[in-house]
Amino acid sequence: MTIVYRFDLWTAKNPLRRETDTIVIHHAAARYQAGQAVESIYKYHKTKWPAYNAAGYHIIIQRNTDQRLGIYVVNNPFVIGAGVLNHNHHTFHICLADDFTTTVPSDDWIEATAHAVRYAQTLFPNATIVGHRELGTTTCPSLRWFEWKPALLARVMSPVVAAPKGYTTDHPIIASPAVPYAFEILYYALTSRADVRMVWLHTDLIQWLQLYREIGTEAQVDWYMAACHALIETSYLTSVWARSFNFAHIGLTVSSNEQHDYIYNSQTQRWERALTFRSMRDGVIAHIGRLVAYARTDAACTPVQLTYVDQALSHRPLPTSMRGTTTTWGRLGYQWLGRSDQTAEVYGKQLIEFANRIAGIAL
Repeated sequence: MTIVYRFDLWTAKNPLRRETDTIVIHHAAARYQAGQAVESIYKYHKTKWPAYNAAGYHIIIQRNTDQRLGIYVVNNPFVIGAGVLNHNHHTFHICLADDFTTTVPSDDWIEATAHAVRYAQTLFPNATIVGHRELGTTTCPSLRWFEWKPALLARVMSPVVAAPKGYTTDHPIIASPAVPYAFEILYYALTSRADVRMVWLHTDLIQWLQLYREIGTEAQVDWYMAACHALIETSYLTSVWARSFNFAHIGLTVSSNEQHDYIYNSQTQRWERALTFRSMRDGVIAHIGRLVAYARTDAACTPVQLTYVDQALSHRPLPTSMRGTTTTWGRLGYQWLGRSDQTAEVYGKQLIEFANRIAGIAL
């Protein structure tokens, strides 16, 4: 069973929660045509609460046209929802899109709900699981909730959600992400900062994360680490170069008197010259492709990796002697900074520490 992200429905106008200590289970108290519940609930809630402008839940589980249950993230997991009056500031909401007023959900509904709860627990590991009726005067999620709540909790505990694995300096650049739900972790890290919100629109940040996940996955690069590398290089995407889609400060040089093809950086109070890119996608490829070039030679690359390397190095070449010389994140500073002293070693350690801190991992 998989989680499906419906980013087109992340339109809520509420701010983000400061804490989340409760996961609330709801039911829709209605029946829907297969595959139509998510859209129907979204449209109904937007009409009901126009100032909120979204589905009130964070997850909706619906019966799809193939008769299997689908789990849909229909709201930013960290936004204040609209599920329980006077309790939305600290709660995460999961809705079963069916009517269970007088019935007990079948086993596939219990399993899907447990899967959704385990997802929420990865983000909010200390949250308590309750039914809507435990927080308000309602029959939701069922008159028989206390009959099937134990079965749900038992399913949630089996299997037990593994703790996220922390990064170390020898973590390879060519690898799958080790942090569960990296997209949400990074999204929260960005949108919780006022300086980022002043520079980037919500839709821009979603696109940026999608591109790092898409291109990084195709290139077999740990895209979570690549994104963290970009955040360090660009001060959470707020640098003047990030606004020109150079997300890793590739080719950055400094001059005090030349202005031709330079950008004046008000943060450093200098004229600087580096690469600029036509689109966000080009900028992400330049970063991901360059990382692959450091980690692998042409002969070791897959066809997809080679395509991204060629695109990246068309902007700024990389000597053959440097290809395949940096396979771990901890040693990235030696090539990225072009140094072989303690500064390069510290660079790698700081990158690892940053990635672990953002993911909430204490080593």
